[in-house]
Amino acid sequence: MRKILLLSALFFYSIVGFAQIGAYQGKPHYLIDTYRAGTKIGTIEVEMYPSIAPKHVRNFDSLVAAHFYDTTAFHRVIPGFVIQGGDPNSKHGPKSTWGMGDPKQIDIPAEFNPISHQRGVLSAARGSNINSANSQFFICVAAATNLDNNYTAYGKVVTGLTFVDNIVSSARDANDNPLQKIEMFVTRGIVDSTRIDSVPEIIQPINNLAGISSNFLFKWKAVPGALIYNLEFASDSLFQNIILSKSTAALSISISELAVGKVKYYWRIYANNGGFKSAASDTRVIYTGLNAPQLLLPANASIGISTQTHFEWRKVEQANAYRIQVSTTPAFTSSAIKLDSAGIIDTFFNFNFSLTNRKYYWRIASEVNGISGLNANAIYFTTGSTTGIENTMLHTIKQYPNPVSQFLNFESSTLTGQVTLQIFDQLGKLIAIQKAISINNILSFPIYLPTGHYIYQISDATGLAHGSFDAL
Repeated sequence: MRKILLLSALFFYSIVGFAQIGAYQGKPHYLIDTYRAGTKIGTIEVEMYPSIAPKHVRNFDSLVAAHFYDTTAFHRVIPGFVIQGGDPNSKHGPKSTWGMGDPKQIDIPAEFNPISHQRGVLSAARGSNINSANSQFFICVAAATNLDNNYTAYGKVVTGLTFVDNIVSSARDANDNPLQKIEMFVTRGIVDSTRIDSVPEIIQPINNLAGISSNFLFKWKAVPGALIYNLEFASDSLFQNIILSKSTAALSISISELAVGKVKYYWRIYANNGGFKSAASDTRVIYTGLNAPQLLLPANASIGISTQTHFEWRKVEQANAYRIQVSTTPAFTSSAIKLDSAGIIDTFFNFNFSLTNRKYYWRIASEVNGISGLNANAIYFTTGSTTGIENTMLHTIKQYPNPVSQFLNFESSTLTGQVTLQIFDQLGKLIAIQKAISINNILSFPIYLPTGHYIYQISDATGLAHGSFDAL
């Protein structure tokens, strides 16, 4: 018999039949009468979500109609986790077979959805095959979010959680089987026919927004009674060619599956209460762009940066240009922006600022055919020098080799006297400082770093230079 693995995954083996039942007009309720050794414990009332997991709900309904569940047991109880039942072997078979299932039953395909495995949620037990769910189900007695998107939640307890708590606290053996059999008898109850009258109101993106990338958040306002929201993306306004469907229980979602590079999409959203979907929201149009590049130089929170500032960022595949913005405030208001340059084909840019000891914020966006994607999160630097001596000179240097295995060399006719090399990781954290004296315009620094990409600043009393290298 397979055990439940706490705080990781559940592994069950159970197979039952599947019968098609007509369309539901709402959320059907079922009454689970429970008995311990012939004495009634109480009735657990559950509601099901046919508009979220229709195959699982229809399967459950067909089994109830055939009185399949009657005299089956809650054969596994784990305090702080779940109670599990519904195995046909638990009717008359030896206890050692409870939970093993019947191979003659038919599997139900997984219907993973955004319903979280919180206390009271009813979900389908299965084996290691995600499509092996059948008659066995479990009810969460506490949050078990590690099961989210791995098991099909298709209902919840609406009354009788105290009886679930009674069952889970039963005396049990080493296999988590209750010492006394806990039987169930399941019958149909009412159908909650409450519909969703409101449609989701979209907050963002605005209609015809260009430059949408995978870290863009689609947002909308909550709809009363909604359990989840269903989004559709299509290539046509009539949604005859739906390219992507997504679901979430949140009020926002990032979509990573949209094609990049000025692709036009129509999209809309529905609210779903488990029994019905609302009417669709208004349809909006978006145009995709590219993700923002990673910012390299100047590193975040750098100080003493030359007013002849060198900017550098990582290349983004499919981008044919970049847009740089520099501002005196993190809000990047029009009055605060001091540099706004688009159409940059390189991954670096030089600009001469007029003021020292001034904090600047900078960000980069990728461009495709003139359409900018989202901006990178802004980082900042401060011009001038911590010693009060302004570094006004941007040195011209030759750096080699790259990648570096032992020594990083620089060749420059303008770096003089004592020269300082500062090395930063990709997050801008200073990880090493070395000093050397130029000999015949050559400086050599030993490099002992883990494999990766690094950023450096090399400086003397008159100025500095920036760059990056890869360590082997």
